[in-house]
Amino acid sequence: MPRRGLLSSLGAVVLAVEHREVHHDSRWNDPSFFNSFQSGESTWDYDGEQIDRDPAHPFHDYVDGYQPSITDPFDPKEVAPEWFATLSSAGAEQAYQTLPEPKNGPYGHAQATGTWYRNAAGNFIDSYVYPTHYAEQAELQKTTGGDLLHLLKGSAKKQANWFDASVSQYDAYGRPKSPYPGNPAMLLHDGYRQQAVNSTLACQSGGCNATAELSFSQEGDLQNCKLSVKVKPTDFGVNKVVEFITVNDHTVSLNCQPPSSDCSEADKLTSLFDCVFEIDVQHLLSNRSLQLSAKISDGVNKSDCAYKGNLLYAVPQVTCLVGPVPGVAMNISDVLARPVATPIKLNQKLKSRKAASRHLRVKQQ
Repeated sequence: MPRRGLLSSLGAVVLAVEHREVHHDSRWNDPSFFNSFQSGESTWDYDGEQIDRDPAHPFHDYVDGYQPSITDPFDPKEVAPEWFATLSSAGAEQAYQTLPEPKNGPYGHAQATGTWYRNAAGNFIDSYVYPTHYAEQAELQKTTGGDLLHLLKGSAKKQANWFDASVSQYDAYGRPKSPYPGNPAMLLHDGYRQQAVNSTLACQSGGCNATAELSFSQEGDLQNCKLSVKVKPTDFGVNKVVEFITVNDHTVSLNCQPPSSDCSEADKLTSLFDCVFEIDVQHLLSNRSLQLSAKISDGVNKSDCAYKGNLLYAVPQVTCLVGPVPGVAMNISDVLARPVATPIKLNQKLKSRKAASRHLRVKQQ
């Protein structure tokens, strides 16, 4: 085909395409093009007109002018809820771990601490770190025989956590974990003070029974009361026992057998044996007191082993946290015991220098 004929054919095609586009543009657009209803439509609805709120609309997240996924380097970042968590505090006495927990401490030292979680009541809980990892580490050392590779990696060394799990409860700043709800330690930060009361349970013959009373005279709420009963080994042995120990008619020990003794230290109050050790007696308190009773078996009868003539000699002790007395003002003696501040006296030379300095300033003005 001649070149002129080819150009004429291409021109005709272009004109046809332009004609079709003009014809397409000249049609009426659908009402949805304008995000609106047709004029005067009786079913007009506000929500129906908000087409940009439709989940399929690409800009439905931006209708209200805020989309968290969009970040601006000049705007402050969102703050996690943990920043606003209300956590237990010991004030000036103790700093506990807080949220969010820093991963690194001074000089970049890191410390893996317990996981924080939120319980059903909405409280943040700092979990205890149990030494399972260190048990695995010890097993690894055993299986590898402490070869050079693992020795270089440090797995052949037992860390402090392996010996004492409490080491893992501190972060890189030396702060202990935040106590669990109900931990008595928190009472100490609320003004409670530990108080102990003890007495003696003593009787002199085989099969005898002794009684004692432990009572708190100081006012204040009593919490976390623990009882221990330490027994002096006298003529105890096979079938020679402390048959029972009761507290307010509740049995707390049965057939306790302290170690036998050769009676060489019968006159010394040493090597006391725990027949009861720090049991909770909070629920047994009656009028702020405990009535104790103990009995030894008939076979405990060798007088040469008696302590100060007593075949049964025991020291019961109860320890409680005693709360502050409501409405009691500060003890005036505590105020008077504070050091008295005395005025500082300036020496004559310093006074002269200050006077000269003031005179110079006045003269300059």
